[in-house]
Amino acid sequence: MTCETCNGFRFVVKRDGTNNGSASRCPACLPSIDERMKAAGVPPRILAEPWNSEVQPWPEGLQRPSEAMPLLTIWGPTGSGKSTLAASLLRQHLEAGGRGRFVHVPSEVERIRNAYGKSEHDLAGELREDLRSFPGLLVLDELFQEEGLARESRGFELPLVQTVVSFREGRCLPTIVTMMLDPALVIAISPMVGSRMLGSKCQELNGADQRVERAIRMASGGAR
Repeated sequence: MTCETCNGFRFVVKRDGTNNGSASRCPACLPSIDERMKAAGVPPRILAEPWNSEVQPWPEGLQRPSEAMPLLTIWGPTGSGKSTLAASLLRQHLEAGGRGRFVHVPSEVERIRNAYGKSEHDLAGELREDLRSFPGLLVLDELFQEEGLARESRGFELPLVQTVVSFREGRCLPTIVTMMLDPALVIAISPMVGSRMLGSKCQELNGADQRVERAIRMASGGAR
């Protein structure tokens, strides 16, 4: 079916009363914000359960990363809403016309470990280069999972994080990191990464496990 707004050209031209005009993407052909979130890599479970300020108040004064403060670290226990909060900030960025990417780091580590045909070193290097220069808002979800911390720190997750975080923070590229660890403890793993986190905005989430709370509300017939 041909778009009635742009006749299938995907661009519309606005004229200023003369022969001059400007072209822009057809608003009717733009993908929805949910489609853009999915394309950015946001997991379906997070898309299906967005941040609910009526249940969990929005952290006071929290804004998405900016050129003045490009790195944001969100930390707290399992189920506290770290990934959901990061995705909400990513949604704001996309709605404002920016580009974004959501990367679940443990899944990428597992993908590299189980890959065939290329070495772990080569794949990890490709991922580092891909992520560190991404021009939009980058979300690195679930860094330094406690159950695999010692193993991963000796592997390729730590070099990946060190390269990506330091490169992007030094060039004012917006980045959000989520993890369970207190940023102060990251100093013992990587002084460079820990220092950059502590020198930027850190947001702690310490409420109840939102997944458990949501299950209780649904079981009692309440809102999601």
